Amino acid sequence: MKNPIELLSPAGNAETALAAFDAGADAVYCGLGRFNARARAENFTPDTMAALVGFAHERGKKVYVTLNTLIYESELPELAELLAEISRICPDALIVQDLGVAEMARRYFPRLVLHASTQLGIHNSAGVEAARKLGFKRVILERQVSLDELEKIAEKSPLELEVFIHGSLCCSLSGRCLLSHHLYGAGGNRGVCKQPCRRRYDGEYRLSLPDLVGTSYLDRLREMKIASLKIEGRLRPPEYVWKCTRAYRMLLDAPETGGEAVVREAENLLASASGRSGGNGFFDPHGLDNMIDPKTSGIFGIGIGTVRRASAGQITLTLENKLHLGDRLRIVPSGGGAGETFSLTSMRDEKGTALLRAKPGAVVEIATAVRAQKGMRVLKIGENGFDFSRRVKKLPPRRETVDLKIRVGRKMISVTSSRLDAPWICPVAFPEARNRPSDAESVRKIFSSGMPENFRAGTIDVEIDGALFLPVGVLKTLRREFWLAVSGAWRTPSDDAAAALEKWERDEAARPLFSPPEVDFSGAGIVPGFLPERDVAAAEKRFREILRGTSPLILLDGIYPLGWMDAMPENARVGCRFPVAVTNHLAADALKRFGVSAVETAPELPGKERDKLSQRLALQELDGHDTPLLVTRARLTSGIWR
Repeated sequence: MKNPIELLSPAGNAETALAAFDAGADAVYCGLGRFNARARAENFTPDTMAALVGFAHERGKKVYVTLNTLIYESELPELAELLAEISRICPDALIVQDLGVAEMARRYFPRLVLHASTQLGIHNSAGVEAARKLGFKRVILERQVSLDELEKIAEKSPLELEVFIHGSLCCSLSGRCLLSHHLYGAGGNRGVCKQPCRRRYDGEYRLSLPDLVGTSYLDRLREMKIASLKIEGRLRPPEYVWKCTRAYRMLLDAPETGGEAVVREAENLLASASGRSGGNGFFDPHGLDNMIDPKTSGIFGIGIGTVRRASAGQITLTLENKLHLGDRLRIVPSGGGAGETFSLTSMRDEKGTALLRAKPGAVVEIATAVRAQKGMRVLKIGENGFDFSRRVKKLPPRRETVDLKIRVGRKMISVTSSRLDAPWICPVAFPEARNRPSDAESVRKIFSSGMPENFRAGTIDVEIDGALFLPVGVLKTLRREFWLAVSGAWRTPSDDAAAALEKWERDEAARPLFSPPEVDFSGAGIVPGFLPERDVAAAEKRFREILRGTSPLILLDGIYPLGWMDAMPENARVGCRFPVAVTNHLAADALKRFGVSAVETAPELPGKERDKLSQRLALQELDGHDTPLLVTRARLTSGIWR
């Protein structure tokens, strides 16, 4: 029997989430309007997210909320409000990049399960151990880890591991690309990447990677007992997510023998999903030298044709693929760039006859307000026929899940819940059963129904002391009395969130000022930002040797050495530098718990925010060091790089 594995799909909005669940996703990941790495997606309102969580939980599905950007010092109050809102929604986990977000959740919202975002750049077993100590339950691994490295990490992992199986790949190691911020002041670590890696340089696409297609690796990943396989694409439309999810669902569920037809159908689905050229990504280290094809466009979409004629409001082209009214199109400038998009609302043949659809080879005239010129490429980025908007409008409001433990004795019944400070106990006499004693299922069925309108039954654990007869009418009366009695004592997620928010505000108001000692780190040993799994054991040994020195000084250029900092000597001085990103004082607090005494603030931090952070730091602030704009394991073509 095949090992179970979660299929996790992207959801940039509620329509896409429903498409993913319809296609067979076990879980979706999605963001609210602020602080998520896909700010350009439509994203969710709190009400829509709450409705989706309720929809998913009633069907045994999961929803993970992305809060995976860096947070500035001035934004911490807004972050606290947002975490309180998310805790009321009760998603299955929160995906986090910023250590300050993890620290705030750990202190004030401990019910939130934390997943370490791929933006944290965890790429070896030491990094997984560091994530465990930071309070994470799952690690979403760096996408530039090879399959052999992943296997070794999985053997040692104390946490769930999630890996990307399909979709777009960044050229840079996760969390380490500063190119967009450097060129446009809008970086991926804040969710607003302009994707300069997809542009042409000297007429070539020198930084654009093909999409990952991991269909051939499913069996091996399942053997490693990876917890979750993730499809990238929160900026993608519902039809793309549906097709990709459906294809991987079919492959994961295919029989071990005789599944050739399933494989062909899945491959056809993936081929029809709008995307770039596909490849093995970083799973195969032998492909790193020729991973980038500088002649292949990095723009997302299926080629429809090249503009033959262009006039005001209209273009003419010969179709390379089928087209249908309602499809989404993109016109790409000849010099490269993302281009402009529009929906196809009018299409005619050369005789002027209106068309609903057209096949490859047809010459068509398309109406568009986008300015176009002869020679520009037209791409299809979305297909008509995947409209889930009506179903979104019908999503019912979320109901709170109720878990109860019920104990029935001869002279009493008690009900306990994590939402009650004390058990509800009611004296009642139950006679011994003469023939057939009542069973736990009959009690569970009665208490699972008849709940208040905004509640739904979760786990109802029932234990009966002896062979008793429990009249149905008596149990229904007891259920009613229970809800009447606890209505004023029942703690809701909103109650917990409000109390946590008040505690956060009190703690921040009482936070003392610090004057950390200054230490010269000029002669410190440096732990590199990226350490392949094969070198972890030797690096840890060297790290501990340095700590045994007379005055150990170490600079960490990665998060993973935190996994080794379990018994720090008092004379040790450890500093953290980017890509360990510090943009708020809570991130520094998280590092301080490990014995870190100095930090470099993130290079993306604006001057005013840097000043605000400096006033709140409890650690020494290091001067910035020279940081590359992009770090990758793929071989780049020579020419313009200096």
